[in-house]
Amino acid sequence: MTISTSSRPEPQRIRGFEMPWNRALRAPASAPEQAAGATRALGPWLPQEFAAECVEVYPHSGSMMTFVFRRVDGAPLAFRPGQYLNILFPVHGADAEPVDRSYSISSSPTQPWTFDITVKRDADGLVSGWAHDHLHPGDVLEMLGPVGAFHLPDADRRARYLFLAAGAGITPLMSMVRTVHRLPGRADIKLLYHAASPDGFTFSRELEWLVTMDSRIKVFYALGNRGTPASWSGMSGRLTAAMIDEVAPDAPGRQIYA
Repeated sequence: MTISTSSRPEPQRIRGFEMPWNRALRAPASAPEQAAGATRALGPWLPQEFAAECVEVYPHSGSMMTFVFRRVDGAPLAFRPGQYLNILFPVHGADAEPVDRSYSISSSPTQPWTFDITVKRDADGLVSGWAHDHLHPGDVLEMLGPVGAFHLPDADRRARYLFLAAGAGITPLMSMVRTVHRLPGRADIKLLYHAASPDGFTFSRELEWLVTMDSRIKVFYALGNRGTPASWSGMSGRLTAAMIDEVAPDAPGRQIYA
Protein backbone atom coordinates (compact mmCIF):
# COMPACT_ATOMS: atom_id res chain seq x y z
CA MET A 1 0.00 0.00 0.00
CA THR A 2 1.23 3.47 -0.81
CA ILE A 3 -0.39 6.80 -0.05
CA SER A 4 0.06 9.47 -2.69
CA THR A 5 -1.05 13.04 -3.00
CA SER A 6 -3.76 14.15 -5.39
CA SER A 7 -2.68 16.37 -8.27
CA ARG A 8 -2.45 20.00 -7.30
CA PRO A 9 -0.16 22.95 -8.05
CA GLU A 10 3.21 22.57 -6.36
CA PRO A 11 4.16 25.34 -3.92
CA GLN A 12 7.22 27.43 -4.69
CA ARG A 13 10.00 26.71 -2.22
CA ILE A 14 13.54 27.71 -1.46
CA ARG A 15 16.20 25.13 -2.19
CA GLY A 16 16.91 22.65 0.60
CA PHE A 17 16.32 23.31 4.28
CA GLU A 18 18.19 24.28 7.42
CA MET A 19 17.55 23.93 11.13
CA PRO A 20 16.50 27.02 13.13
CA TRP A 21 19.81 27.31 15.02
CA ASN A 22 21.70 27.70 11.71
CA ARG A 23 19.90 30.96 11.11
CA ALA A 24 20.81 32.10 14.61
CA LEU A 25 24.47 31.50 13.81
CA ARG A 26 24.18 33.70 10.73
CA ALA A 27 22.52 36.60 12.55
CA PRO A 28 23.92 40.05 11.61
CA ALA A 29 27.19 41.01 13.23
CA SER A 30 25.48 44.15 14.47
CA ALA A 31 23.43 42.03 16.88
CA PRO A 32 25.94 39.61 18.46
CA GLU A 33 24.18 39.43 21.83
CA GLN A 34 20.85 38.50 20.30
CA ALA A 35 22.52 35.91 18.06
CA ALA A 36 24.39 34.37 20.99
CA GLY A 37 21.20 34.16 23.03
CA ALA A 38 19.26 32.49 20.22
CA THR A 39 22.09 30.06 19.61
CA ARG A 40 22.22 29.05 23.27
CA ALA A 41 18.45 28.52 23.33
CA LEU A 42 18.11 26.64 20.05
CA GLY A 43 21.45 24.96 19.42
CA PRO A 44 21.78 21.32 20.56
CA TRP A 45 25.51 21.54 21.12
CA LEU A 46 26.05 19.56 24.32
CA PRO A 47 23.89 17.16 26.34
CA GLN A 48 22.46 18.61 29.54
CA GLU A 49 21.09 17.15 32.73
CA PHE A 50 17.58 18.40 33.44
CA ALA A 51 14.27 17.47 35.03
CA ALA A 52 11.15 17.18 32.86
CA GLU A 53 7.47 16.98 33.78
CA CYS A 54 5.10 14.66 31.95
CA VAL A 55 2.18 16.80 30.74
CA GLU A 56 0.25 14.44 28.46
CA VAL A 57 -0.03 10.72 27.70
CA TYR A 58 -1.79 9.14 24.75
CA PRO A 59 -1.84 5.59 23.32
CA HIS A 60 -1.17 4.38 19.79
CA SER A 61 -1.74 1.16 17.93
CA GLY A 62 0.99 -1.43 18.08
CA SER A 63 1.29 -1.33 21.91
CA MET A 64 2.94 2.09 21.73
CA MET A 65 2.35 5.09 23.98
CA THR A 66 3.56 8.67 23.65
CA PHE A 67 4.58 10.69 26.70
CA VAL A 68 4.77 14.46 26.27
CA PHE A 69 7.21 16.36 28.51
CA ARG A 70 8.33 19.91 29.24
CA ARG A 71 11.45 20.97 31.05
CA VAL A 72 10.86 21.98 34.66
CA ASP A 73 13.24 24.94 34.30
CA GLY A 74 11.09 26.36 31.48
CA ALA A 75 13.86 26.17 28.88
CA PRO A 76 13.26 24.71 25.41
CA LEU A 77 14.75 21.32 24.63
CA ALA A 78 17.21 21.83 21.78
CA PHE A 79 17.92 18.65 19.82
CA ARG A 80 18.52 17.35 16.32
CA PRO A 81 15.78 15.17 14.76
CA GLY A 82 16.80 11.57 15.37
CA GLN A 83 18.57 12.06 18.70
CA TYR A 84 17.61 10.40 21.98
CA LEU A 85 17.50 10.99 25.74
CA ASN A 86 18.83 8.98 28.67
CA ILE A 87 16.01 8.88 31.23
CA LEU A 88 15.92 7.71 34.85
CA PHE A 89 12.76 5.78 35.75
CA PRO A 90 11.83 5.19 39.43
CA VAL A 91 10.64 1.68 38.66
CA HIS A 92 11.37 0.35 42.18
CA GLY A 93 10.03 3.37 44.05
CA ALA A 94 11.16 6.89 44.87
CA ASP A 95 13.71 5.77 47.47
CA ALA A 96 15.36 3.07 45.33
CA GLU A 97 17.99 3.39 42.63
CA PRO A 98 16.30 4.45 39.36
CA VAL A 99 16.62 2.44 36.17
CA ASP A 100 18.33 4.11 33.19
CA ARG A 101 16.93 3.71 29.66
CA SER A 102 17.44 5.52 26.35
CA TYR A 103 14.50 6.56 24.19
CA SER A 104 14.42 8.44 20.91
CA ILE A 105 12.62 11.76 20.75
CA SER A 106 9.69 11.39 18.36
CA SER A 107 8.65 15.04 18.15
CA SER A 108 10.19 17.85 16.07
CA PRO A 109 12.75 20.37 17.40
CA THR A 110 10.79 23.08 15.60
CA GLN A 111 8.36 22.92 18.55
CA PRO A 112 10.91 22.86 21.41
CA TRP A 113 8.75 23.85 24.40
CA THR A 114 7.43 20.31 24.73
CA PHE A 115 8.93 17.05 23.47
CA ASP A 116 7.73 13.48 23.02
CA ILE A 117 9.08 10.03 23.67
CA THR A 118 7.11 7.07 22.31
CA VAL A 119 7.54 3.77 24.13
CA LYS A 120 6.57 0.29 22.94
CA ARG A 121 5.37 -2.06 25.68
CA ASP A 122 7.60 -5.12 25.90
CA ALA A 123 5.94 -8.06 27.62
CA ASP A 124 9.23 -8.81 29.38
CA GLY A 125 10.43 -5.23 29.66
CA LEU A 126 11.06 -3.78 33.10
CA VAL A 127 10.74 -0.10 32.15
CA SER A 128 8.28 -0.06 29.26
CA GLY A 129 5.54 -1.82 31.22
CA TRP A 130 6.12 0.44 34.22
CA ALA A 131 5.90 3.55 32.02
CA HIS A 132 2.67 2.40 30.37
CA ASP A 133 1.07 1.62 33.72
CA HIS A 134 2.51 4.20 36.11
CA LEU A 135 3.85 7.28 34.27
CA HIS A 136 1.18 9.99 34.36
CA PRO A 137 0.86 13.75 33.80
CA GLY A 138 2.48 15.61 36.69
CA ASP A 139 5.28 13.06 37.20
CA VAL A 140 8.84 14.43 36.96
CA LEU A 141 11.78 12.43 35.60
CA GLU A 142 15.51 13.19 35.46
CA MET A 143 17.01 13.19 31.96
CA LEU A 144 20.28 13.64 30.08
CA GLY A 145 20.44 14.74 26.47
CA PRO A 146 20.18 15.17 23.66
CA VAL A 147 22.54 12.34 22.67
CA GLY A 148 23.41 10.53 19.45
CA ALA A 149 24.91 10.99 15.99
CA PHE A 150 21.88 9.48 14.18
CA HIS A 151 20.16 12.66 13.02
CA LEU A 152 19.44 14.85 10.02
CA PRO A 153 22.11 17.37 8.99
CA ASP A 154 21.79 20.93 10.23
CA ALA A 155 21.48 22.09 6.62
CA ASP A 156 20.97 20.21 3.37
CA ARG A 157 20.74 21.75 -0.08
CA ARG A 158 19.55 18.49 -1.69
CA ALA A 159 17.47 16.87 1.10
CA ARG A 160 16.74 13.54 -0.62
CA TYR A 161 16.19 10.76 1.92
CA LEU A 162 15.13 7.13 2.17
CA PHE A 163 13.87 6.20 5.65
CA LEU A 164 13.61 2.51 6.60
CA ALA A 165 11.64 1.75 9.77
CA ALA A 166 10.32 -1.35 11.51
CA GLY A 167 8.19 -1.49 14.65
CA ALA A 168 9.38 0.89 17.36
CA GLY A 169 12.19 2.00 15.04
CA ILE A 170 9.73 4.51 13.59
CA THR A 171 10.26 6.91 16.52
CA PRO A 172 13.47 8.75 15.47
CA LEU A 173 12.36 8.73 11.83
CA MET A 174 9.02 10.23 12.84
CA SER A 175 10.94 13.13 14.35
CA MET A 176 12.73 13.56 11.02
CA VAL A 177 9.52 13.42 8.94
CA ARG A 178 7.78 15.91 11.22
CA THR A 179 10.78 18.23 11.10
CA VAL A 180 11.03 18.32 7.31
CA HIS A 181 7.29 18.92 7.07
CA ARG A 182 7.55 21.94 9.36
CA LEU A 183 10.60 23.47 7.64
CA PRO A 184 10.47 25.37 4.36
CA GLY A 185 12.55 24.16 1.44
CA ARG A 186 12.62 21.51 -1.23
CA ALA A 187 12.91 17.93 -0.02
CA ASP A 188 12.13 14.41 -1.21
CA ILE A 189 11.38 11.81 1.46
CA LYS A 190 10.39 8.18 0.97
CA LEU A 191 9.56 6.17 4.08
CA LEU A 192 9.33 2.37 3.94
CA TYR A 193 7.61 1.23 7.12
CA HIS A 194 7.47 -2.43 8.24
CA ALA A 195 5.15 -3.89 10.88
CA ALA A 196 4.15 -7.37 11.99
CA SER A 197 0.41 -6.78 11.49
CA PRO A 198 -1.83 -4.21 9.79
CA ASP A 199 -2.70 -2.63 13.14
CA GLY A 200 0.97 -2.24 14.07
CA PHE A 201 1.70 0.91 12.07
CA THR A 202 2.08 3.52 14.80
CA PHE A 203 1.45 7.11 13.64
CA SER A 204 -0.35 5.80 10.51
CA ARG A 205 -3.13 8.38 10.74
CA GLU A 206 -0.66 11.23 11.09
CA LEU A 207 1.46 9.86 8.26
CA GLU A 208 -1.61 9.70 6.03
CA TRP A 209 -2.33 13.34 6.86
CA LEU A 210 1.28 14.38 6.22
CA VAL A 211 1.28 12.68 2.82
CA THR A 212 -1.96 14.41 1.93
CA MET A 213 -0.69 17.83 3.01
CA ASP A 214 2.96 17.64 1.91
CA SER A 215 3.89 16.37 -1.56
CA ARG A 216 7.52 16.06 -0.46
CA ILE A 217 6.66 13.00 1.66
CA LYS A 218 5.70 9.53 0.41
CA VAL A 219 5.01 6.54 2.68
CA PHE A 220 5.03 2.83 1.80
CA TYR A 221 3.86 0.04 4.10
CA ALA A 222 5.04 -3.56 4.28
CA LEU A 223 4.13 -6.50 6.51
CA GLY A 224 6.63 -9.02 7.79
CA ASN A 225 6.56 -12.69 6.92
CA ARG A 226 4.46 -13.88 9.87
CA GLY A 227 1.34 -14.19 7.76
CA THR A 228 -0.36 -11.67 5.50
CA PRO A 229 -4.15 -11.12 5.62
CA ALA A 230 -6.03 -11.65 2.37
CA SER A 231 -7.19 -8.03 2.51
CA TRP A 232 -3.63 -6.68 2.54
CA SER A 233 -2.66 -4.95 -0.71
CA GLY A 234 0.77 -3.63 0.26
CA MET A 235 4.19 -5.23 0.20
CA SER A 236 5.07 -8.17 2.43
CA GLY A 237 8.07 -10.19 3.53
CA ARG A 238 11.52 -9.31 4.78
CA LEU A 239 13.24 -6.20 3.50
CA THR A 240 14.97 -6.93 0.19
CA ALA A 241 16.88 -5.01 -2.45
CA ALA A 242 13.94 -5.55 -4.82
CA MET A 243 11.59 -3.95 -2.28
CA ILE A 244 13.86 -0.92 -1.97
CA ASP A 245 14.09 -0.66 -5.76
CA GLU A 246 10.29 -0.61 -5.93
CA VAL A 247 10.06 2.18 -3.35
CA ALA A 248 13.10 4.20 -4.41
CA PRO A 249 14.79 3.18 -7.67
CA ASP A 250 17.17 6.07 -7.10
CA ALA A 251 18.15 4.88 -3.60
CA PRO A 252 21.92 5.12 -4.30
CA GLY A 253 21.43 8.86 -4.78
CA ARG A 254 19.67 9.30 -1.43
CA GLN A 255 20.84 9.56 2.14
CA ILE A 256 19.55 6.46 3.91
CA TYR A 257 18.44 6.36 7.55
CA ALA A 258 17.51 2.94 8.90
